Amino acid sequence: MATRDAACSCGQLQLTVQGDPVLDAQHKAIKLGTGVLAIEANGTITSDKSPIGRIPVWQIDEPDLIRESGSRFATPPGLKPKASDAVLVPNSLEQANVTTVDRMTMLTEASRSFEALQKGISVLMNDIDSRAITELGRK
Repeated sequence: MATRDAACSCGQLQLTVQGDPVLDAQHKAIKLGTGVLAIEANGTITSDKSPIGRIPVWQIDEPDLIRESGSRFATPPGLKPKASDAVLVPNSLEQANVTTVDRMTMLTEASRSFEALQKGISVLMNDIDSRAITELGRK
């Protein structure tokens, strides 16, 4: 399973709010120590500078992913993910991969296009109504 949600609770990294554990490359839950925790760029988790596990980073082609729900994905049975050369950025938060200004511009364009089409249909319908009244009034 792949996801972008994560949490830390009860001495164990949790992948989702449902409590699924973060697994190492051998598919075993990573248990946290009681000391100061750190995550290195290669995914190694340390407790008081002693390694306790490593978060694997996989490369999976997007078409191969199956959406289970929200931000939760699964791989098809039998698919072996490849190790990725991507690195984790310790002590940072992930940012959105889109800009708000770009999305607002797209939304404004879509809204204006909709309004123009709506007005065109309204004018067309008024024209049809006007012709119908004129033609029926003559007969």
